[in-house]
This record gives sequence, C-alpha cells and structure tokens, in this order.
Amino acid sequence: MNFTTKITLSLILFSSLLLLASSYFFYTNSTEKLQHSSISYAQSSIEMASTHFTHILLEKIKSAESIVQSTELIESLKRSNRRFSSLSLPEREEYIDKLNTKWVNSDGDDPFVKHYLNNDTALYLKRQGQGPEYGELFLTNQYGALVASTNKLTTLAHSHKYWWKDSFADGKGSIFIDDRGYDTSVGGYVLGIVVPVYYQENVIGILKCNVNIMSFLRELLRYGETIGEDWNISIIRSGGRIVIGEGVEPLSEKLPDSLLDSFTESTGHTFFRGTESDEESLYVYKPIDATSEHSAFSFGGSYESLDHKMGNRGEYWIILGDIESSSLFEDSRELLVSLYRFFIPFIIVLIFLSFLVSKRLTKNINKLTQGISSLREDNLKFDVRIKSKDEVGKLAEEFHNIISKLNETLVSRDQLITKESELENSLREKDYLMKELNHRVKNNLAMVSSLISLKDSETEVDLSDLTHRIDVIKL
Repeated sequence: MNFTTKITLSLILFSSLLLLASSYFFYTNSTEKLQHSSISYAQSSIEMASTHFTHILLEKIKSAESIVQSTELIESLKRSNRRFSSLSLPEREEYIDKLNTKWVNSDGDDPFVKHYLNNDTALYLKRQGQGPEYGELFLTNQYGALVASTNKLTTLAHSHKYWWKDSFADGKGSIFIDDRGYDTSVGGYVLGIVVPVYYQENVIGILKCNVNIMSFLRELLRYGETIGEDWNISIIRSGGRIVIGEGVEPLSEKLPDSLLDSFTESTGHTFFRGTESDEESLYVYKPIDATSEHSAFSFGGSYESLDHKMGNRGEYWIILGDIESSSLFEDSRELLVSLYRFFIPFIIVLIFLSFLVSKRLTKNINKLTQGISSLREDNLKFDVRIKSKDEVGKLAEEFHNIISKLNETLVSRDQLITKESELENSLREKDYLMKELNHRVKNNLAMVSSLISLKDSETEVDLSDLTHRIDVIKL
C-alpha cells in the first residue's frame, strides 16, 4: 500500500469517525430536545383542553344562573312555596308523594302532566333551552316538588335526590354539576347543571338544566390533532372509566388498574408505561379543575338511577393523551435519515478532497524521494525546491541547501585534484630534466677523464689526482 493510499484512507477514516461522532451527538441531543418539546407541547395542549372544558362548564352555569333571574320564574316559585308551606310537614310529604305517584302513572298527554309542561314558566324554560345540546330544563320549589318542566320527567318529587340535596345545601344554596353518565333518554352523555334560585338571599327553588355535552367532548378529542396525528386523546374518570375516547362508547371500557396506579406514582403529569401489546407509550394527563373537589362548585353523581347508568361515584375527570414511543421518536428517526442524506454526499466529497490533498502531499514527498535517489547516483543537479511553506516545503529547502553545500565541496575537491596533478607533472618533468642533465654531465666528465688519462702518459705532471676528483664528481 503506497503512501497516497494510506493518507487517503486515514483522512477518510478520521473524517468518517468525526462525522459519525458528530451525528450521534447531534441525534441524541436533538432527540432529547424533540422529545422534551413534544411532551411540553402535549402538556400545553392538554392544559388548554382542560381549560376549554372548564370554560364550557362556566358558560353553562352562567346561562343557568341568568335563567333563574327571571321575575316570572321567581314569582311562580313564590306561589308554589306558599301553597306547599301552608301544609304541615306530614301533610306536605303526603301531598308530594300523591302528586309524584300520579305523575309516574300518567303519560304526556294527561292534563295533569300538561299543566307542568305548558304553564308560563315551562314555556319560558323552553324558550331558554332551545338548542340541540339541551335536554330537560325543569324547576322545583324549595320542597323538591316540580313547578315547571320542558319535558316529562321520570318523577315529580326530587328532594330525595343527591343532586337536589347538594344544590339546596340545607337552604344555603350551591351550584352542583351532576355527572349523570350515559343518559338513555337522550342517547348521549349528559351533565346536569343544577343552580339554586334565590329571593332575598333565601333559596326558594332549584333549577336543573340537563345538557348533552357529546359535541363538546368530541371537540376536546380534536385537541389531539393539534398535538399530532399519532396522539390519542380521551377523557376518563379518576376511577378509570373512559368517558369518551376514539372509537370507544362512553363508559363502556375501563383503564387497567396498573395504568391507574401510574397517575398517583408519576410526577409532572407525565409517565411512560408498557401496554398489553408490550409497546411502551407516553402518557400525558391533566385533571380537569372544574371537576375536582377544589372547584368553586360541586361535581359528582350517583352510580345509577332510573334513566341513566354508570353515574359518577364522586370521581373527578382527567384529560389523557397517549402516544406510542415509536411514534414519538418518529421525528427523531426522520431527522437521522435527513442527516444521513446530507452526510453521504458530504463523505463522497470528502473522499475526493482527501484524495486531492494526499496527492498534493505525496507529490512533494515523491519529489524529495527522487532527489535522494539522484544523490545516490551522484547527480547533484536535481532541483528539489518546493513552493510550499509547510513542513515538507521546509524539509525540501533544507535538503536543497545541503546539496548546494555538497556541490561547493565537490568543486573545491576537483580543483585540489587538478592542482595536485599539475604539481606531479611538474615534478616528473623536473626529474627527467635532472636525470638528463646528470647523464650528460657524466658523459662529459667521462670524456674529460679519458682525455686526461691519454695526456697523462704524455706529460711529466702527475694528473692522477685530477682524474680521481673527476671520478668523485661522476658519483
């Protein structure tokens, strides 16, 4: 594996690890923020739904309170109360019981019944109760006996009923919301708005307005759409019965006890819990303040009566939103897919850039390598200078300086060798000349010595000493 490939792979590996680490950090951080944002938004929407339902109840209470401000209604109650108050307690109870028996055994066409359905107060109530959400509106005197009604009721006497007692409150008066449950007479979920009628700060009667709230409950379910299409919104009683939910008949189903325990164990109105399908879900809930014991009015009911079933047993209502965890993290997965869609082209570009960078780096390194090879072959003319200010460029510059110095040293060496050769030639020439001179001198001396020897016999002078001296010179 050459150096270029190693650098390219190293850059790709390092960059990929860096991108993966960044993606993981960004994904986990974004997932946590998305989850927190989704939960916060769900809590906010559930809170708004709870507030909206409370406003609906308050509007219905105000409507009922405005109805009982009628002078005609108050006068009819005063007349009824005077008639009943003239009787002793046993006589009054017997009289109310007699009226109630006659009412129960009569049909709607009986003149006795029509008197209560068509008197001036009843007609006033019918005018006030116009609208699809209203069921019966009826008025009782301070003794619980019927004064007027928009429809025939099951009974005429009401003083024994829980809602009447709670609203009359021993003559003090109190607003009471009757959670009747599923009312078979209207085929819907009915709340009874029960308000006392006052005259000179005394309770003189009780008005009850039965309101079919199915349309309002369905409206609350649509708050799930504002949170997200995967959210399920339902309204439940604190005992677990589902008041309304998507695809659930009112009060026909009940939450598991294990899930109900989570409402008391959780903090912040949020918790995770596995379902029967082992799929963990997130639950966000909010008690409806208007139905709690801390409300300005009472809320409750009886479990079952003649015309409705599964009434309230003193329970408050809860708005519950739930979503499967897999759906909750769907946005996070989409975010991760988007990240990969961005990073894959980015990695491809990174590979290309890594290759270019490695080629640029190895180009300079290869030039240095060629310079070293040329040096090994005694080629000192190779130019290794690189136009780069990085470490490789500095190394090449130093290498170039070394070669330049070496070139200067080699030039000096050649000059010394040349001068040495010239000196040797001069010495050899000198030796030759000396030998030639010596040879010629010897020859001349030998000739002189021979001449002296020849003349020695011809002269009386002794020339042997001279010959001896010439021989010495010849040596």
